[in-house]
Amino acid sequence: MRKILLTSLALAVAATPAVAYRGGDAPDPPKPPKQERPEKAKGPKGTHYLLHACVVGNVSPTGVDLAVLGGNRHMKRVLDGATSYTAELDTATVFRLVGKARHQPEGSTPKRLPRIGSHADLATGDRVIVRFRTPGVKPRQVAAGMDLPAAFKVIDRGPSKACPTTPPPADDPKDETPDL
Repeated sequence: MRKILLTSLALAVAATPAVAYRGGDAPDPPKPPKQERPEKAKGPKGTHYLLHACVVGNVSPTGVDLAVLGGNRHMKRVLDGATSYTAELDTATVFRLVGKARHQPEGSTPKRLPRIGSHADLATGDRVIVRFRTPGVKPRQVAAGMDLPAAFKVIDRGPSKACPTTPPPADDPKDETPDL
């Protein structure tokens, strides 16, 4: 037992300098310089305004008349209880067709429209989601009834039961003539 212990101790003492040797006093090879990443755009993208609405008429390349169904808290502050809104559009506005808006009548080729559309694809009675962004403006700086910039995206979801295609008939007072 004593012989095994002394042999293992001798091997440990002999191996220690070999393990500790790092190759002399030569300096470590230089590390390659770190590649600098391009700077990301700094600053906020702006407040995001989201409006759920129905198209009620007058669709043009510069604007669309909408009946308000709802929106996020920023949009509700701008609307201040209004039930109609005219959204401004411009050439940078992206129109996206989803759901029923992409369906073609039976027998049509192709069966579906492409995902990207134009203002011409909007029809009365379509349910839409309109997205606005105000870069450089904080939500607290936006007053009720403020005009928002042109929408950056309009998502057309197609016709919906929540959006009537014809306006409700006007209530006409009945002719009440007294019986003589």
